[in-house]
Amino acid sequence: MQLLLARHGQSQWQVDRENADGDSQLTELGIRQAHYLGAYLRQQEQVSVIYASDLIRARTTAEIIASYLELPVQIEPSLREYTGWNEGWAPEPRSMWDPAHDTELSPSYQQFCRRLNVTLQKLLSDQPEAATVLLVAHGGSIGVMLRTIIGTATLRLWTWNTALHKAEWNRPGWGATWVLHYLNRLEHLPYSLRSA
Repeated sequence: MQLLLARHGQSQWQVDRENADGDSQLTELGIRQAHYLGAYLRQQEQVSVIYASDLIRARTTAEIIASYLELPVQIEPSLREYTGWNEGWAPEPRSMWDPAHDTELSPSYQQFCRRLNVTLQKLLSDQPEAATVLLVAHGGSIGVMLRTIIGTATLRLWTWNTALHKAEWNRPGWGATWVLHYLNRLEHLPYSLRSA
């Protein structure tokens, strides 16, 4: 099974935090980014199913992508972004060589991680072995899912708008394990359309 994780396109909140709320629309740039990703996925992947957060920026991105793939979008509210950033999130590793940590995660972040772990298991357990699953979500949500797959709590990753991450479960010849193909792939976007 292949898992594709994509962040939403640029949202209005990202460019105008004072006048936009946390569930804002995509900007014109964000819409273009989503179109580019849809065209790329149509050529490069055989997506079987699309799930998206119910927040407008992720849902709209997924709907644009789905128009290229001729697939429906299944809305999954539990893919929503974390809202308690001020309370803390991924802990600091002990050192560059020791990913263990002594920091206690905030209760709200622990709950966020549990929610996403359960969601990831639920969404993937019902898929056939040959499926390619696309999840369109948010930077924080994608970070938690990647930390789950990689098996570390201390990985920190900035995901660009419409960046693509790919992992594969049970790759032939590798056994029952996750294989990470790539992180933050942006080759579908011209440099002028890239945003964080």
